[in-house]
Amino acid sequence: TANSNIDVNIYDLDFSKRVTFNKVPCGTDCCNPCFVPCPGWDVEFTLGVRGADINREYSTTILDATGAQKSTGQVDGRFVGAGPRVGILGRRFFSPSGCWHVYGKGSGALLLGSWERNIDRFTENNGVTLLTTSNGDHPRMIPVTEIEVGVAYQPSRWINISAGWLFQTWWDLGAYEAASASFIPLDDSNIMSFDGLTVRGELTF
Repeated sequence: TANSNIDVNIYDLDFSKRVTFNKVPCGTDCCNPCFVPCPGWDVEFTLGVRGADINREYSTTILDATGAQKSTGQVDGRFVGAGPRVGILGRRFFSPSGCWHVYGKGSGALLLGSWERNIDRFTENNGVTLLTTSNGDHPRMIPVTEIEVGVAYQPSRWINISAGWLFQTWWDLGAYEAASASFIPLDDSNIMSFDGLTVRGELTF
C-alpha cells in the first residue's frame, strides 16, 4: 500500500503594465474601470517575485504472502524558495459594455531555495527491526511554468469573477526520492505538475 500528500503555498508580488488595442466606444458604462472607451483587446505584461513553500509526504507498507508487515517507509520533502517571475495575459472583450471576456495567460519563474528531505525505512528481519535513514538539505534551483485559459465576468468596476483551466509544472521537484529509497515508487518522474479547474474572485481598488 502507498499513500501520498502534498501542501503547496505560493506567494506572488507583481507589477503589471497593460496595452490596449481596437478600442470600442461604449460611453461611461464600461465595466473595465481603466478605459473609456472599452478596449476590444488588451495585453498585460507582468514582472514580479514568486515565493513557494512545498511539503511532500510519501508512505509505503509492504506485506509478505501471509499478510504480515515486512517493511514500511516514510519520505518527507520540503522546498522553500523565491525568485523572479515574468508573465503575459491577453484578453478579448465581448458585449456592448465589455463586461465579459475570454483570457489566456502564461508565466515562468525561477526559484532558488533549500530542498530538505528525510527518508526512514523500517524492515523486519527474523524478528529484528532494522532502521535505515537518509537525510539531506541542499540548495536547489526550480523552474516553474504555467498556462491558464478561461472566461471572466466583471459585474462592476471593482469586481471581477473568472473561471478557467490551469496547467502548472515544477521542474526538478518530482517524486524520485521514493523510487531511490527502495520503496514501491508512486512515481519516478522528476517533474511535479498540476492541472485542473480554477475559480477566482478579484477586488480592484
